[in-house]
This record gives sequence, C-alpha cells and structure tokens, in this order.
Amino acid sequence: TQMASMSLMAYAVGLPAFIYIKVLAPGFYARQDTKTPVKIGIIAMLANIALNLLFVWLWHRMNLPGAHTGLALATSLSAYINASLLLLSLKNAQVLAQLQSWFPLVIKVLCSAFLMFGVLKYLVPDITVWSQWQVLPRFGSLVGFITLGLVIYAVSLYLLGLRFSQFRFSFIDR
Repeated sequence: TQMASMSLMAYAVGLPAFIYIKVLAPGFYARQDTKTPVKIGIIAMLANIALNLLFVWLWHRMNLPGAHTGLALATSLSAYINASLLLLSLKNAQVLAQLQSWFPLVIKVLCSAFLMFGVLKYLVPDITVWSQWQVLPRFGSLVGFITLGLVIYAVSLYLLGLRFSQFRFSFIDR
C-alpha cells in the first residue's frame, strides 16, 4: 500500500499538466494540424525516457525505497514538458489569446487550495483511526470531507474575487 501511494503521489504532481494537454491539443486539431502535437508528443516521450533512466538511477544511488516512484515522477514531468511545448506553439502561432492577469489568478487559486488543505489536514483523522472504522461511516466521512473541501475551495475563491469567467481561454478567429 505504501509503495502504491508513493507512485500515486508522484502521478498526482502531473495531474495539472495532463489536464492542460487535454485542453490545449484540440487547438491544433481544430486547425487541422495533427503533426505538431505528434512531434511535441515524441519530444515529451524522449524526455520521459531520459528522466526515467535518471530518476531510477538516482533512486538506486541514494538507496531510496520505491524506485518505481521515479518512473511516475518522470511521467509527470514529461507531461509538463508536453503541455508547455503545446502552449508555446499555440502562442507562437498566435492562436491562443491568454488572459492578461495570470499572476493574480494563480495566487488566488493557490491561496484557496492551501486553505482547503489546511482545514482538511486539521479535520481528517489519522489513517490508523480511519482504518478502524466500518465501511459505511468511512464512506460517509469521505463524501463529507470531499464536499467540505469543495465548498471551502469555491467559497474562498469567490471571496477572493475570482469568477468562473476568468478560467476561459479565448481562441482568436482567423
């Protein structure tokens, strides 16, 4: 269980990049440009191979448990490479017009995420207590904590002045 959790945490680092790839790739397909995402995907795949070798070597060299975590981390980092290259390519082609105020948006999102994390870290019981509960109370608590996290995050974003419309990209019509 601990080994699986290590790799899942490393994959979780890459979730924003994986989502970003899914958002940016249609910008190429809508323009009937299938070659660019494939070329970028090949670059990301080669980076993934290199990072796999590097991280597994480092894990063994430093005698860290769970070298497979290095593989998951390499996959996450290569997803960031892929997403960054897709974004740069769309910006260079002047297809994507980004919001002017990214920095305040990122700060608001991070503040809300840290607030949500802090409250949930304080309220969620230790894993030893959690594992002693029966299935139904554990399930109910999980649903409750997820709902509480969602509410804390959404309300704090709203109180910080963030509106849903700020999460949109606008594509330039040609």
